[in-house]
Amino acid sequence: MKDMYGLTSVFWEIPPGWDEMVLDMVGEMNEALAADGIDPADYHVSQIKEKFGELCYYDSGHGDAAEEVLNKYEKLSRCTCCMCGKPACYISLGWIEPWCEECKKMEEKKRDGHIHFRTLNQEEREECGIC
Repeated sequence: MKDMYGLTSVFWEIPPGWDEMVLDMVGEMNEALAADGIDPADYHVSQIKEKFGELCYYDSGHGDAAEEVLNKYEKLSRCTCCMCGKPACYISLGWIEPWCEECKKMEEKKRDGHIHFRTLNQEEREECGIC
């Protein structure tokens, strides 16, 4: 992947299950920023992270094409397991993160049941198109 905007050099604070998704986003963002006419020399990403179970992306400003890409991946992140990248059907409570069935069970066992989850509600399931 050609990364003319330096997005892969930014420190990512994301769960391991999102690595592939963010690499896909980087490829699409490079194309979208070019389509928006953003000069790579004038563009800077300050942070890519997870917050409240969703991908957050902070930059120096972008156009409509890049905004569409970001919206797509913000939505996808809410439905992607934070540990393995599979579709998520659960949200952990407290530290809010999306989890698939398998990773949820492993985390419950690891924490001896001292973690709580809720299933995605109807609206979330419809938005994600899973579960």
